[in-house]
Amino acid sequence: MPRRIATYLGLIGVSLVLSCGPVEYLSVVSGRAALLLSQARAEGAESKAPYEFSKAQIYLDLAKDDAGRGCFQSAIEWGKRSQDCARRALALIKADTPKQLGSVSSRPQQTCGGL
Repeated sequence: MPRRIATYLGLIGVSLVLSCGPVEYLSVVSGRAALLLSQARAEGAESKAPYEFSKAQIYLDLAKDDAGRGCFQSAIEWGKRSQDCARRALALIKADTPKQLGSVSSRPQQTCGGL
């Protein structure tokens, strides 16, 4: 009987370890990254911060593609980069005032996503 319990506990432990990637992926990519990207889209990031918005969308697509192939760790990294770019797009939208929209020099020169 104790051997059977140890076997079950071992199987449960292995299952938990193997499921960490998908669980974190769902939290990072399906949760936060997708939410930030949809929020950026709703606030007009496609026209006000097109570089950051496009980069966030591409990173999110790469994350979903990697997750579909079972590469959850790289999918999580792409998801984090997507979040970073979506946050940057939202920050640029909030920082812009009507008189700055026409000025190219008012846009801070920073990148997002780590690439």
